[in-house]
Amino acid sequence: MRLKLTLIAILLAMSFECFSQDSYFVPDDFNKWSLDGAVGFTKPYRSFSEGYWTPKVGFLASDLGVRYMFNEYFGLKFDLGYNYYHRAKKSKDFSTDQYKTSLQGVINAGRILKFQTWTQTLNLLVHGGIGIGSLKYHEPTNSNDIDDVINAVAGLTGQVRLSDRVSLNLGLNGFVNLKQDHSFDGGEPNSLKAGLVLNGTAGVSVYLGKKKRHADWYLREDAIYSKLNSNRNSLETKLENSAKAIEDKDFELNELSKQMKLLEKEISHLKEKVDNNKKSSPKLKDQVLEKLADNGYLNIYFDFNSSEIDKSSLTTINHLLNLMQNNTDLSIALEGFTDESGNEDYNLKLSRLRAESVREYLVELGIDGDRVSVKGKGGITGTEQKSKLVKQSARRVSVKFLK
Repeated sequence: MRLKLTLIAILLAMSFECFSQDSYFVPDDFNKWSLDGAVGFTKPYRSFSEGYWTPKVGFLASDLGVRYMFNEYFGLKFDLGYNYYHRAKKSKDFSTDQYKTSLQGVINAGRILKFQTWTQTLNLLVHGGIGIGSLKYHEPTNSNDIDDVINAVAGLTGQVRLSDRVSLNLGLNGFVNLKQDHSFDGGEPNSLKAGLVLNGTAGVSVYLGKKKRHADWYLREDAIYSKLNSNRNSLETKLENSAKAIEDKDFELNELSKQMKLLEKEISHLKEKVDNNKKSSPKLKDQVLEKLADNGYLNIYFDFNSSEIDKSSLTTINHLLNLMQNNTDLSIALEGFTDESGNEDYNLKLSRLRAESVREYLVELGIDGDRVSVKGKGGITGTEQKSKLVKQSARRVSVKFLK
């Protein structure tokens, strides 16, 4: 009884913690429900009558559950499960069915451990709770009774994101059957009054809802600054690796250094502003994007001789989409650029195609085309463009907010 009360207290504490997070800072923009299913292998460890045992890895273990995430860190899961235990080759003959149901608290350990700083594909869930179940023993064992038990459940689930709607799950779960009267073969009374079972499963989570992403993979606004810092670190690394190759290009090196200093200063200013206004600024994301646009840092990039948006810029354009959806009176101007590789007429045409490509993306997702103007500016001139880094930065569409 004391163990049950302790487990219930842990679940209640986890639920309270779910609501105590800083979700007030940014409105929830993610799906919360999912259906989780898995099948795999099982191994019961204790106890068995003399002459009875199971294979080292036995089939079948299965689970089907519905999960609700209060935010991207914590949630609850209601789970139905079935395990089938049977004899090993040299064991006496027996078979046992176990049916169980449980209520578990779920911790998104991947978000707490900041997996998002290095991957958007892998994640880890930790879960545990209590439930009830029953074991049904079949002939030729000595007991035909149904053995009702209480379950204490815990497990780890590794996730691989296949899409915004589906993830592949690999689980390692264990549970203890409390008050188990018979051994797993249904024979002699269980002196330990407890049975230990480990399951290894593979399955999927199907995410429900109209939002783009589920809480398992959602990034809050604080991630903007992680990405800005990541971009800064990436630029620093490229600058260091390219230093020897551009030693004789003082002008280009000075230009890159100035950009780095401006970016670092802007990041520091934005971080300070977030720290000072975190509790009172619900539109912080809008302010950040507007500030970046005003200073010429809100850009969407393209590959050489292409008007197709580069995948690396999808995060930027999606932030812009959310901003325009939340601020219906906001209009923007898109200015397309190229490097100096082509002639003037070709560069002017390509730069406009790039701006129109961004406009079409926004219109397809519901933005009124009258709110988006486009202009091709042609090739960027006035600097030497022999460096790949400088050329890449020239192939862009810059976003301007129309006041």
